[in-house]
Amino acid sequence: MMSKTAKIATQGFSVPDFEIVAPFVNMSKADIVDLGEDYNVPWARTWSCYKGDMWHCGKCGTCVERKEAFALAGVDDPTTYSV
Repeated sequence: MMSKTAKIATQGFSVPDFEIVAPFVNMSKADIVDLGEDYNVPWARTWSCYKGDMWHCGKCGTCVERKEAFALAGVDDPTTYSV
């Protein structure tokens, strides 16, 4: 549905075979961390926080989910949190 909507919205501006791909939509965040570990994702260079400050706030929804995902995956979280 979103691919069809995006094709209509970008008609004349996008490539003919344009499609939206969402490979992680049915994965838990912990599963995504596990997969990222397999591909050596540099977690310290990723951002999740809604606040957009110098450090992750540690309190917003995505910070809480990020902390939980790393804990459930058993992966050290290299993120610097304000709290």
